[in-house]
Amino acid sequence: MAIKVLEVNPVVYTNNAGGGSDELQAPEQGENFKDFPAGGNVLAAWYVPYDNLGDFGAIHRIAVEPQGQGVRLRAAGSPGNRDARVRIRIYAEI
Repeated sequence: MAIKVLEVNPVVYTNNAGGGSDELQAPEQGENFKDFPAGGNVLAAWYVPYDNLGDFGAIHRIAVEPQGQGVRLRAAGSPGNRDARVRIRIYAEI
């Protein structure tokens, strides 16, 4: 088993503060998800926020889950918060 850093460093954002191909909107109601390839059978996955940490409180939930050969990123925003952007790094145990 090895630990791998996924090549993509996605942004989780709220409201209208994003929209790029590697970005995931965290809606105020419910949650949103996006899948990213990991290059092997994923046994475990986790994330580390590393940019715009002051915006982290506006995001209610971020989770990463193994999905076979990839990782699913899930996010939900906190109701009534301002526009926010947090870039994360995803790690996978393969």
